[in-house]
Amino acid sequence: MRKGSDLLGKVIITYDTGEKIARVQDLIFDETSNRLLGLLVSEGGLLRQARVVPFSKLQAIGPSAVIVPSASAVTKASPKFALS
Repeated sequence: MRKGSDLLGKVIITYDTGEKIARVQDLIFDETSNRLLGLLVSEGGLLRQARVVPFSKLQAIGPSAVIVPSASAVTKASPKFALS
């Protein structure tokens, strides 16, 4: 079993190109159902939105990286994120 803290700092790599596109900064959980919704890759700021990878877009979690299908798996966070 993996701990959530094991994911922090892991590189996110695309399956289609093998490109490193981000790093996991934090985990996003649904507190009522206690399930993982996705990975936070950028917190955003004044002029930009946070960026996330929804759980449904994760292909694999390995010892040193997280694999997603393509760079488009990283999306802007929104209030509807939990429904993705």
